[in-house]
Amino acid sequence: MHSPTTDKNALLIEAVESNNVPEVRRLLAGGAHPKARKRVTLHARVKTNGRTEWKSDAVDCETAIAIAVIRGYKDVVEALVESPAAGLLWEGPVSWRLSNSFGERDWTASEWNKERWQSTCSFPCVLSLAVGRKGTDTNCYSSTDDLPDVDGDLHINKRGGFVELRHPKALQDREETIQLEPRLDIVELLLAHGAPVTDAALSAARENPDSSFLAALVKHQRTPRQVASLNHSHPQSPTLTSSPTRTFFEPAALLSHQARKIDDLTAHVRLAEERATAAESRLAELTRLCADLRSQSDELRLLNSGLNTTVRSLEALVRSLETPRAVPEAAARDAHAHTRATSTSSVTIVRDVLGPPPSSIAPFPSAPPKSSVSRSLPHPLVGAVEG
Repeated sequence: MHSPTTDKNALLIEAVESNNVPEVRRLLAGGAHPKARKRVTLHARVKTNGRTEWKSDAVDCETAIAIAVIRGYKDVVEALVESPAAGLLWEGPVSWRLSNSFGERDWTASEWNKERWQSTCSFPCVLSLAVGRKGTDTNCYSSTDDLPDVDGDLHINKRGGFVELRHPKALQDREETIQLEPRLDIVELLLAHGAPVTDAALSAARENPDSSFLAALVKHQRTPRQVASLNHSHPQSPTLTSSPTRTFFEPAALLSHQARKIDDLTAHVRLAEERATAAESRLAELTRLCADLRSQSDELRLLNSGLNTTVRSLEALVRSLETPRAVPEAAARDAHAHTRATSTSSVTIVRDVLGPPPSSIAPFPSAPPKSSVSRSLPHPLVGAVEG
């Protein structure tokens, strides 16, 4: 059971998250505390000694002012800092916890005992959170990271005054991610209503690349002293010649601030020079690489041209080896026909010269030897033919 006060505080958290300014003012007037905190309860199935049981743990997390600053709700911030108990807003750091998750499975006893709250997010003060620097994310093993992260993101709990996390399985089941965008008007509003300018706030402002945040904090440091010196000095007093002037301008503090700013600028310049040198070196390396690639490309083009020429030559050679196959056969047929024609012509010529054989000579037997024919013929040209 929740008490009426805790119920009002939970409703205040919900009104802040909804950016409902009238409801915020109504709840504050009705007894809700401006430093109200979100209440997160984690439930998980835990396996212990072979038996699974549900375990629960509840912690206080984001304050109302932290939620308003993170979400950039200036009017809500104004309503909170104007409440009668607003002085309590500046006490202590700003912090909240984020739960863990291990998927669908049951948690082990060790995971529940040591890792159920995965990390603790904290800022030294409200002003540091508003400036958006010097936050720390400390995980369950005491390792730390900067907040916001390199992308400017913060992880915060799910919406609601009372948040119930029932065996969360993934990141989206237990938290949400928000881009932290510091607003100068919110910083000035906090300063105007009494937020103290601490060393942590100044250190955070120095890390913000927007120098207007640091200027606002430094200006606020000087302003109360200026007002005090004017209120405590008499118009006709002869002592208003030097002391108030020194108090008003605070040369030592101003010089110290300027020296720190010069150191910061020098460090930024040195870092920029180192990055420029590294970039030039990288550019030279890339230029050399491009030149090598162009040279290799030219060589490959020449090689490709030579290979194309070789391919064409090989194709021509293949064609020359394939097409002459029919030529010897045709030539052989022509030679054979020519030989037969020549033989026939020669026999005809011999017959024409010798004439028919004498009638007294008996016909030759079939296919007589050439030598027998020559000896049997009495014609005087036979010897000439044989010779």
